[in-house]
Amino acid sequence: MMDNEADNRFERRIARLKRHWRWIIVGTLLCALASFGVSLLLPNVYRTTTKLLVSESKIGPGTELPAWQYATLSTYEPFVDNDALIHKAIKKFYLDESPYRLDIDSFRRKGILDVQAIKSTRLVEISIEFPDAHLAADLANFFAQGAVGFNNRLNATGATSSRSFLAEQLKEAEANLAEADARRTRVRARTQIEDQEKELDILLTAKDSLST
Repeated sequence: MMDNEADNRFERRIARLKRHWRWIIVGTLLCALASFGVSLLLPNVYRTTTKLLVSESKIGPGTELPAWQYATLSTYEPFVDNDALIHKAIKKFYLDESPYRLDIDSFRRKGILDVQAIKSTRLVEISIEFPDAHLAADLANFFAQGAVGFNNRLNATGATSSRSFLAEQLKEAEANLAEADARRTRVRARTQIEDQEKELDILLTAKDSLST
């Protein structure tokens, strides 16, 4: 008895689908057209990925790295994902100009750069998402080369030289921050002047009306 009821329900559903087959086809076509229209309106975003191979341990040839040494690969991420290198990339490729007008904050908010240490490997993956395919590839190579150069310079110097180098990087970052603060101050001052001019125009208009 239960099997007959289940069969009857199934047949009723099939019959209902057959009665509305035109609406089902129309809905499917409308969804496909809507998806196509949205894909045309959205800007293209290209993703470029490059990988850095971290040098093997000096323990000896053929020695497998323990798990804890793989975990320390995440310490290489700041060699790539740092504000100083992002600022240099923005200046080098003129990303602070039209049409992108990026700064360090907007560069990070848009998620353009993604750096991850691949689990259980000696690879650090650098991914760039950008509307321009050529710029995406150039940015990925720039960050990879910048990380390698940064690491080489640190390894080539002693403790004192490393401190000096990091102090220079800090001064450069502070100078960039001061420049950004100065720009913000100029913009605020210009905005205040424009607001005062608007208020003056309103007062002059009101004065002319009262005089009339």
